[in-house]
Amino acid sequence: MKKILGLLVLIICIFHVSGYRYYRCKNKLDCLDTQYFSWSSCRCKCLFDCPNYSNVIQNNSTCECECKEQLNCTAPQILDPDTCQCKCKKTLKCAKPMSFNSTICDCQCPNIACDGNQVVMKPNCTCQCPTAPRKCNDNQVWDPIACSCVCKDQPQCAFNQVFNNSTCSCQCSTQPSCASYQTLNTNTCECDCTTDNSTSCNAQLPLYGWNSRKCNCDFCPDNLTRKTLCESNANYKWNATNCSCQFCHTRNVDQAACTAKGSTFGWSESQCSCIFCLNKDVRASQCDLLGSLYGWNDTTCNCDFCPNLNDRVNSCNALGDKYGFNSTQCQCNFCYKRSDRITACNAQGSTYGWNDTNCSCDFCYNQADRINSCNLLGSTYGFDPIQCSCTFCYGKADRIAACNASGSAYAWNDTSCQCYLIPTTTTTSTTTTTTTTTTTTSTTAAVTSSSNSSTTTADPFASIQKLGALLSTSQNDTGSFVSHVASSLTDAFSQALGENTWNAYKQALLGN
Repeated sequence: MKKILGLLVLIICIFHVSGYRYYRCKNKLDCLDTQYFSWSSCRCKCLFDCPNYSNVIQNNSTCECECKEQLNCTAPQILDPDTCQCKCKKTLKCAKPMSFNSTICDCQCPNIACDGNQVVMKPNCTCQCPTAPRKCNDNQVWDPIACSCVCKDQPQCAFNQVFNNSTCSCQCSTQPSCASYQTLNTNTCECDCTTDNSTSCNAQLPLYGWNSRKCNCDFCPDNLTRKTLCESNANYKWNATNCSCQFCHTRNVDQAACTAKGSTFGWSESQCSCIFCLNKDVRASQCDLLGSLYGWNDTTCNCDFCPNLNDRVNSCNALGDKYGFNSTQCQCNFCYKRSDRITACNAQGSTYGWNDTNCSCDFCYNQADRINSCNLLGSTYGFDPIQCSCTFCYGKADRIAACNASGSAYAWNDTSCQCYLIPTTTTTSTTTTTTTTTTTTSTTAAVTSSSNSSTTTADPFASIQKLGALLSTSQNDTGSFVSHVASSLTDAFSQALGENTWNAYKQALLGN
């Protein structure tokens, strides 16, 4: 049964696929011999793909392989139509150590560095001269490295000569132009007199001599040579007038020029020259007599005030910021520029003070005097050392704690910063109006009276205090009425109790 079901499924699948193919493609195309019909795309496709070369593409219409671009190959290479690449017509088999080079299509020697003018020669790939040895001149030999004829000997030439490798001899580096009465001397490269009449010059006249350049008997011959030789010594000057070398010939002019240079220069007669810092030792000893604030400077040839300034300033700075260097006096002063320091200190505010002894701006300087001044303001003031200020009710928390520790008979007044005794008085009053009836029992702040009486007196101001509290919460006409009643009661109690007692009650209540 299972085999029959499987066969039915297979038949249905084949029928479905076949029907799907013909259902999708309307017509089957006639393809080329190099193509086949694709039922999936309903188009003709190539049977074979082109080789995978970078310059090869396939023509989808003809299925032929074509070159993407036409290459111009360099001879001896040719274009391969199958790969569209340049290649050699044939590959040679090379004998070692040579190898085939596909670029030149020939066997090639490995890279070898040869000496001189030698090159690598095939087939052995050895360094050899590119040309055969040739016959050299008598004064030359063949050099197998240079691959040329070279001189057997190479002598050292004179300063005005160069060596000629062709003739193997020294020759003049420049060819001088000689006068008609001169002849070129190839050994010295100078023009010599064709006729030498030097012996005919009058020996009795020393100022005359043979002039080898002019080839005659001349006054002061070789003047430039004599001048150069004379003035090679700085103490001598050449006198062209009498053709002589004289010591200090231009003394007057040179001495005046030396004076114009200033006091740091001096004229030396023995050396016939203007010398910088002449008699330096004498100048330095005179400078030492001026004291430690002066010092001799060899560079400027001068006695400098406050020499080695940087070293002095650094030494002063090393003592601390309380010291400063006074360049006018050339000394390190304690508390230098004191007035500027004091001004800067005052700018920091009243909590700072100038300490002249230590040359410092101290926080809360003269604290003892500040505390005494604060104490004169009364016990309600205290000195705060952290803020360096006299503060009202300083140490308030401690004052309140001390007041609370005194017992329930005492109370703290924050406005006056005082702890006061509370005498207890009970008063019952009934106030009747058209709108409100109030019964008030109050305990007011008691006052320490100047008398020592122990009797308790009714506190009329307690009622006024309670009425004031009612007034502060009332926003209607009743409040205005109560305020009027309180004012009337105040005047009445003042007359009944007396001015002194009444003021004591007010002070206890208001803290004034």
